[in-house]
Amino acid sequence: MIPLLSILSFNVLAGTAFFNALNAIVFLVLLLMINKVSEATPSAHITLFLFGLFILMPGFKNALLWRCGACNYLWVAVLLLLFYRLMKKDGYVGWQLPLLFVFGIVCGWTNEALVIGFAAGCVAHYAIHRSELTHRRIVMLSGLIVGTALLVLAPGSIHRFLEGRGTASSTGIIHQMLSSLLDMDNLRLLPLLLVMLITAGLLKKINRQFFVENILWFMAIIVSFLFVLMTGHTAAHSRFGIEFFSLIVILRLCSQFAIPKSITVACGVAVTAVLALTFCYSYQNHLEYQRCVAQIKNSTTGVVETNEVRWPPFFDRLILRFMTGENSDYYQAYNGDRWIERYYGVGRLCFLPHRFLETVRRDGTAFSDFDTKTDLPFYARRMSTDEEEPNSAVLHLGETDWGAMPFFLRSIARKMGRYAAREVATNKLAVVSLPEGRFLLVTKNHMVSDRVERISLTYAEE
Repeated sequence: MIPLLSILSFNVLAGTAFFNALNAIVFLVLLLMINKVSEATPSAHITLFLFGLFILMPGFKNALLWRCGACNYLWVAVLLLLFYRLMKKDGYVGWQLPLLFVFGIVCGWTNEALVIGFAAGCVAHYAIHRSELTHRRIVMLSGLIVGTALLVLAPGSIHRFLEGRGTASSTGIIHQMLSSLLDMDNLRLLPLLLVMLITAGLLKKINRQFFVENILWFMAIIVSFLFVLMTGHTAAHSRFGIEFFSLIVILRLCSQFAIPKSITVACGVAVTAVLALTFCYSYQNHLEYQRCVAQIKNSTTGVVETNEVRWPPFFDRLILRFMTGENSDYYQAYNGDRWIERYYGVGRLCFLPHRFLETVRRDGTAFSDFDTKTDLPFYARRMSTDEEEPNSAVLHLGETDWGAMPFFLRSIARKMGRYAAREVATNKLAVVSLPEGRFLLVTKNHMVSDRVERISLTYAEE
């Protein structure tokens, strides 16, 4: 609720430039708060934190740069760290208690991917450290619990949870959880934390007391992990809570070691190099954005020719692209294109890759049939002038190459529809009229694109 109000405020009252400036300030505040929470030396902690954030954190651009994502993740992370710092303080004046209670509600009524684990961690911490409970902390914790309850019990939250689970059968739930687990292949900081904990334990650098002192963060990691697992969220930024809390524990664990200066320097050099390359690619990306906007404002056909800037896949997580042929879904109800149309006050838009349009212009017989091995983001086929538009398409799949899968996944994957299905229906298609003719575009399903053998179409009378 609170992040949503923030987004609406920026959309209505302030522009993108103001948000970008404020978002940069919030990021600096995050660095300051991490310095206080991690209890490590400032120079080492900031360098290691930036390394973990820029190099290892999944969904960086969606959680820290994108306006909706930043309000839901970056800003919420700062709020929760501020709550933690205030809750650790002692003493209060009577008039402060109502404000602290309201602040707790605000912090709890934010984003479930972060706050559910954090609230569970706070409860676990004070259940173990009862002697630390004071009137101030009880009031703040009560506010946090109330805010979290308002968030969890909201109709929208319940709908997303049920939608993520997809089925109520026990078999379906198990398959859904396994699928969600397989989608967590971009977790990096949590596995690193586990390795560091095992190593520190073997070297006698930590003991049970370390886990007791950091029970808040460990519980936050566990509950956040279970939340993502149960809801079936697959977007990279949905793992932000797991990785963010893991990074905090990593920094607190580093305070138990004498970190060699060479490691800190190496991390600093890596971050500097990544940022320098990111700035270069971002500038090229900005030029492409300006070129697309010029086409949107001046196009008479609604076709926007995109010439995607290429960079190593690693930088995809750091740079926000404008709506391009690579990240547009080709079907009539796709909201991404509709939002851009409304923003610029233009008619129907279609973002098409330069290499597709260049092939169409160069070869009048190109795309006479679907090419299932194409590297385009869609399957294209030329249509005759009087051909009827189909309602949907069916992707006919070849058998999964079980031998190419890791051994421990084979028995599980055979029971999952993603791997066992031999055909997939889709209504994500669109007909585009160009000077060179009409073309049917069927959006790729990247879950099965490597197995598509042929494509059939269905029409209204069928």
